[in-house]
Amino acid sequence: GKTLSDLGDKVSDEDKTDINAKIDRLKTAHDESNFDEIEPAMEDLEKSLHSLAERMYQAGDEGAAGAGAQAAEGDAKADAAGDDDDVIDAEFEESN
Repeated sequence: GKTLSDLGDKVSDEDKTDINAKIDRLKTAHDESNFDEIEPAMEDLEKSLHSLAERMYQAGDEGAAGAGAQAAEGDAKADAAGDDDDVIDAEFEESN
C-alpha cells in the first residue's frame, strides 16, 4: 500500500502540509470527542484528497493518485475510528 509520504516528490510540500493539517484537525476533533467538528474535518480532508488525486491523474500518474488519496483517506478514517496511538501506519491494497 501507499501512504502520503510514499508518494514523495509526486506531491508538493504545499499539498502535504495542507493534507497533514487537515488530518491533524480531524485527529484533534476525535481526541476531544468533538462530534460537531469531526464531520466537517472529514469532509474538508476528503475534498483536498480528491483534488490532489485529480491533479495527479491529470499529470499522468493514475496509479499513484488513486493509491495516495485512498491511503491518506484510509489513514484518516482508521484514525478517526478509534486508533488512539499517534502513529498512522495502515496498509491498503490497491485495486486496479
